[in-house]
Formats: sequence, structure tokens, C-alpha cells
Amino acid sequence: MNPTNIDPFAQVEAAITSGGPPGSDATGSLPSGIYCIACLPSRKLYVGQSLNIRRRGRGHTCRLTSGRHNNPHLQAAWNLYGAGAFAFTILEPCPPAALDHRESFWVASLRTLDREFGYNLR
Repeated sequence: MNPTNIDPFAQVEAAITSGGPPGSDATGSLPSGIYCIACLPSRKLYVGQSLNIRRRGRGHTCRLTSGRHNNPHLQAAWNLYGAGAFAFTILEPCPPAALDHRESFWVASLRTLDREFGYNLR
């Protein structure tokens, strides 16, 4: 786990601004793994896992855009700042068997259960 004095947003900022997601193949398909939705103005993060990261990203965007996301904190930020204020990035491609463990690691490391830093719910 990272020291508490390090800004969690700063830890993923390079991945957000670097362009294409790591682990993408020539067809643009993405592996299973851990992803992050970052709200740029608030510098808050949401961490999740998926067997198909591309599909999960589209699902989040669809539910947020239609105002039907199951996370009220993330939905409120989307409504306030708009779609252009958010970035979706892969934190770590990983095999399906490791998803729960690695998601727990990233949630703890980036402190996304803390409302000051993130949108994850318990």
C-alpha cells in the first residue's frame, strides 16, 4: 500500500494522459483487468474490475449518460462536471482469477473508499 501522504490521483495521472490503454491488441480489444474512472476536476477516482474492460467502460458511460448509474456519488459528479471531465484508463490487465485480489489492492492503494479521494462504495 502507498503512504497516505501521496495523492492517489497523481498515481494514475500518467496513465490517464499517456494515450492508448496498456494491454490493447491490434484489434483494440482489451483484456480482463482493473480499470479506473477519473474525474479530472475533482481528482477523485473510481476503481473497478471486468472480464471485458471495453464493454464495462461502455456500460458505465451509458448508465452515467442516462442518469441511471448505481453509484450515486459517481453519478452526481458526472451530472455536475459532464462527460468531458472524465477519463477511463486501465490500471492493470490481469487474469480473471486475480481480479478480486487486484481490485482490492488498487482500491486500498488509491484510497477510493475515502470520499476525499474516490467514488467506490463499500
